[in-house]
Amino acid sequence: MQVGTIGLLGLVSAFLFESPRLPQGGTEWLGILALAVVCTGFGFTLQPVAQRGTTAERAGLFCAVNPMVAATLGAVFLHETLTAQSLAGMGLILLGIFAASIKTMPKIACKRLRHTVQ
Repeated sequence: MQVGTIGLLGLVSAFLFESPRLPQGGTEWLGILALAVVCTGFGFTLQPVAQRGTTAERAGLFCAVNPMVAATLGAVFLHETLTAQSLAGMGLILLGIFAASIKTMPKIACKRLRHTVQ
């Protein structure tokens, strides 16, 4: 449902805001195929399988940090510019994660302390 909805909205948006065209060569079709398999196929199958072995809080943390990691990797490998606005956004992500984890820190610390004492 998610992939179909995004595909439909993307198609409508392409005709509303751009001049869409089909890929012209094998390289373009290969890029689309690679993105479809890697991003969609792996993202919607392997990510849930990998997240089975972790807590909901940790899975949420990975999802929250994902845009920050993507921007940082883009800056490192693709020499993209990190603006003050993007750095402020990263700071807000980290602040939000820290604020959310303050409530769970004492519970985690108590569980670990009980485990080591026993």
